[in-house]
Amino acid sequence: MLMLELSKEDLEKLIKLQEIDSKIIKLELKLKELPQEISRLEEIVNTRKAKISLIDQKIKELSERRKELDAITEEGYRLIEEAKKKKAKAKNLEDYKEAIKLKTEAEKKIIRATKETESILKELSQLFREKERLEESVKELEQKIRKKEEEVKKTRQMLEKKLQELGGLRESLIKSISPEVVEFYEEKKIRVRWKCLCSRGESNL
Repeated sequence: MLMLELSKEDLEKLIKLQEIDSKIIKLELKLKELPQEISRLEEIVNTRKAKISLIDQKIKELSERRKELDAITEEGYRLIEEAKKKKAKAKNLEDYKEAIKLKTEAEKKIIRATKETESILKELSQLFREKERLEESVKELEQKIRKKEEEVKKTRQMLEKKLQELGGLRESLIKSISPEVVEFYEEKKIRVRWKCLCSRGESNL
C-alpha cells in the first residue's frame, strides 16, 4: 500500500486509536491470565488428593497386614496352651522335648508378630497424621479457590465492561477517520504484530 499523506488531525486520531488498541490488548491479556492462579491452586489440590489416595491405600495394606499378625499372635498363644498340655501329659523325654520346642517356636512367632505390629502401628500413626495434614490443607485451598473464583468473576465483569466501553470508543473514532487511513493503520498494526511474532518464534508459517 502506498504511503498516505496524513494530516495533523489524522495523526492525532490514529494516536488516539493506537492508545485505545493498546488498552484493549492489555485488558484482553488480563482476562486471559485471570484463571491461571485458580488452575495452579487446583493442580496443587489434585496433587494432594492423589497423595491422600496413596496414603489410604497404604493404610489399607498395613491394616490388612496387622489383621494377619493378630491372627498369627492368636495362633501362637493357642500353640503355647497346646504345648503346656503336651508337656503336662508327656510320658517320656521325647514328648517333653516336643512340647518345649512347640512352645519355643510359638513364642518366637509371637515376638516377631508383636515387633512387626508395633512397627505397623507407628507407621499407621504417621500416615494418619500426614493424611489429616493434607486433608486440612486441601480444605483450606478449596476455600481459597472458591474465594478466588468470586474475585475473578467480579474482575472479569469489570474488565469486560471496560472492554465494551473501549470498543464503543474505538468504533466511534474509526467512523470519524477516512477508510483509507483506517486501512493504512490496520495494515501497519498487522505488520508490527507479525514482526513481534516472528521474533518470538510464534509464526505458524
